[in-house]
Amino acid sequence: MEETTPRESRKITCGGKEYIERCVEILTRLFVDDPVMMWLMCDTGAPGSQEMHRARYGFFSAIFRAAAMNKGRFIEINDFASCALVMPPGEKADNPWTMIQAGIIPALWTVGFGGMKRVLFEYADTCHHMLPKVFNTEEQQNHWYIIIIGTELDRRRKGLASDILGYIKDLARKDGRPVWIESTTETSRDLYVKNGFTELDDVVVLGQGKVGSDGIPKKNGEGVTIRCLYWRP
Repeated sequence: MEETTPRESRKITCGGKEYIERCVEILTRLFVDDPVMMWLMCDTGAPGSQEMHRARYGFFSAIFRAAAMNKGRFIEINDFASCALVMPPGEKADNPWTMIQAGIIPALWTVGFGGMKRVLFEYADTCHHMLPKVFNTEEQQNHWYIIIIGTELDRRRKGLASDILGYIKDLARKDGRPVWIESTTETSRDLYVKNGFTELDDVVVLGQGKVGSDGIPKKNGEGVTIRCLYWRP
């Protein structure tokens, strides 16, 4: 797909905990309608409500702090026009000890018991079980994992997210490790495929019978579809 707007000059930087505040502010806003976030936060309040916004902000804050404590890298381009969080091989953002230090308990408390169950078990466990379909035992423990990536609405279709993905792929090339990412929308899935990622044949469906494809509660809903993708150097 060709870009519809001229490419602007590029400046990519990579950092740690000093990037948390900016990334949380931006990604909390950008993921307001994300199907998985809607599903995770569906007990916190009405879609678009301040209660849901506060829960999403607190959740991202805790997860990002835990990631930074475990060598997570925040990557941004052009003063956070687009940003991402990636975990290097062998590191986990869900390390129990650092998650507690990062404030995950009060953050999960705001999403309720159902939200805690969805965050800690349904999402993480289900997606983790997809890894053996394409990764060998060593790769399952040692791969680059892109937790999240987002671009400001008025800066999209300029190749910024693609440049961040290219930066991450360069990191992976240096140590010969694969990259893993999960897509929660058709748009993000298309972006990853465009950048050389391979989509698994199997998909993950969460919240089936309880929420619609948008993550909003719906009786007998079809559930939220997650597509897992990987890239090899």
